[in-house]
Amino acid sequence: MLSRLFASGSLVMLTLALPAAAQTGNPAFTPSGTPAAKPGVPAPHALNPTDRVVLQQLAIGSAAEIDLAKLAAQKGHGGPVKDFAQIMVHDHDAASQRVANLIKASGIPMPSGLDSEHQGLRDHLGRLNGAAFDIAYAQAQVADHQKTLQLLEHEIGSGQDADLRAFAAESLPMIRRHLQMAQALALRATPYAPQAAAPPSPTAPPATTPATGPSATPQTPPATKPIGNR
Repeated sequence: MLSRLFASGSLVMLTLALPAAAQTGNPAFTPSGTPAAKPGVPAPHALNPTDRVVLQQLAIGSAAEIDLAKLAAQKGHGGPVKDFAQIMVHDHDAASQRVANLIKASGIPMPSGLDSEHQGLRDHLGRLNGAAFDIAYAQAQVADHQKTLQLLEHEIGSGQDADLRAFAAESLPMIRRHLQMAQALALRATPYAPQAAAPPSPTAPPATTPATGPSATPQTPPATKPIGNR
């Protein structure tokens, strides 16, 4: 009797564990409660957990790009930084509207304000001025656009919602262009770092070369051992 109860309990535990394992091993797993247009395919805008995360991260990223770009337009030291910031505001404002429409259609909550990571970055940039601000902003833009690029590539390859995949495919060239611009901006903003060891002065002879010429100090010959009397 005990063995039969134990076997039944094990079967129940295994049955409960299978959905969790499926969600862990397959990021595109569709929960059992997701409505489907046909077997195995979710209905339009019925996002699975992975698509929800991607969409929310895109919303957070676009909002942060606009906020930080407006800060750069105010505090940027060089013209290239200000020009780049204007492009970010223009492009990400349009992208944010597309993301907002997708979020509204899916019925998931719309993120508001900056997340803790970007708020910390904004606070850090707010304490910088001049060239130091330009360098930090440009480097942060490289890192952020690299993350967004990976997010879009993942959605294109593994996403389930057709509209979100289409948006990711349309946005990918823009984000690649932004990343290239940010990388060029970071190279321009970062000052040249000279080599640690400076080359020897051309007017000074190398330490291993003996001095020659009339002004050279005669070298003292090595001392010789005196020869004793025979």
